[in-house]
Amino acid sequence: MTLNRREQILVSVIAGIVVLGATWGVGVALTQRWRDVRDHVSTCRREVMAMRTAINQKSRWQGEVEQLRRGLGRQEHAIEQMSDLLKRIDEVGAASGLVINSRRPQAVAERGAYRELPLQCAFESTTESLVRFLYALQTGASAISVDQLQVAPRPDNPSVLRGEIQLRAFTSRPAKGSS
Repeated sequence: MTLNRREQILVSVIAGIVVLGATWGVGVALTQRWRDVRDHVSTCRREVMAMRTAINQKSRWQGEVEQLRRGLGRQEHAIEQMSDLLKRIDEVGAASGLVINSRRPQAVAERGAYRELPLQCAFESTTESLVRFLYALQTGASAISVDQLQVAPRPDNPSVLRGEIQLRAFTSRPAKGSS
């Protein structure tokens, strides 16, 4: 079967359209894939730059840690052991008007470069006394943080607060020869 000139042109045009459509479809898919790869490479480059920046700052950070570690032991109210923390809490409580009913020292946690001295206390105070106590802990020279605070008014006198506070003091580790 032979095709006349008009049929040959029609078959050529249809074949050309099919080839162009397939090329366009493949080109769009490849272009999208290329954009995805380009975005991923760009993200990876930003991450690598951030990591290199962090690595370059390592020595500066180590110097700051050493400076903080040295400064931790020279504080005016340095806390080196649990008895120091108990004494400091009593002083701050008395100065602020907070009455500490009981103190329960927890187990000391030895961390890499420092120690954590946790303490749980039951107290009674007015709102003003509690605020003064918390402010004194926050602004004091000792590294003491409040982990948990539970407060409720006393049933027989709502102006007096009764509660429990969980504190944690941070101190440098003692030297190997000392105890």
